[in-house]
Amino acid sequence: MQASFVTDIDGARERYAKKLQLNLTQESGSELLAKLRSTIEPYCEGITPIHIEYQNRGATAQLKLGDDWHIRPAEQLMQRLRQLLGDENVLLDYGKRSSN
Repeated sequence: MQASFVTDIDGARERYAKKLQLNLTQESGSELLAKLRSTIEPYCEGITPIHIEYQNRGATAQLKLGDDWHIRPAEQLMQRLRQLLGDENVLLDYGKRSSN
C-alpha cells in the first residue's frame, strides 16, 4: 500500500471543511463579539468561510462573513471557540462547499 497524500488533522480540516458555523443568540453581547474577533483574527489566512446563525426571540438570520474572514480551522482555534460559545454552537461542516 502506498500513500498518495499525507497530512495532519489541521491540514485535513482545512482541505475538507466547507464552512465553520457559529451559532449566536441575542444574549451575545458586544464583549463576546470582541472576544470572537480577537480569537478568530490570527487564523484568517485560510479558505474556510465563517457562517453565523443569529437567533433572537422573533427571528433567525444567516450571515456569511466576507472573504477576509476565511479561516484555517486549526484545533487551537476550534478549542477556543468552543470555550467561548459552547460545543453545540461551533460546527465545522464537511458538506458541500457553499457557492454564496
